[in-house]
Amino acid sequence: MNKLQTNLFSILIVDDNPDNIYLIRFLLERAGFKILEATNAKQAISIVKKNNISLILMDIQMPGMDGIEATRIIKNLATPVIIVALTARIMEEDKNEIETAGCDGIIEKPIDPCLFQQQIESYLDKN
Repeated sequence: MNKLQTNLFSILIVDDNPDNIYLIRFLLERAGFKILEATNAKQAISIVKKNNISLILMDIQMPGMDGIEATRIIKNLATPVIIVALTARIMEEDKNEIETAGCDGIIEKPIDPCLFQQQIESYLDKN
């Protein structure tokens, strides 16, 4: 991630799977990003209300409130933020639901570390 001053960006990882959080945190911290994390959607909404977040990586399938509902709530807050869905659900109707909820993009699981770095950079270039 040569083009971006990564230390200027805060990324919120929202995932109920600690292994996913660990991998994503590792990849992003290695690139120099400031990382926050939430293990559920309600926690994510609270973090967004209290922090200046550049990008949210939102797991779609979580117990309780899912990533779709959380995305809708966050997008209705006053602070604009880029939300990228993290999902293994890649059928066309799933993609449509994710886009309709307000996600700005989708990163498919399992995460490909090389591709992931490029995807994050492309989303933040829009910011």
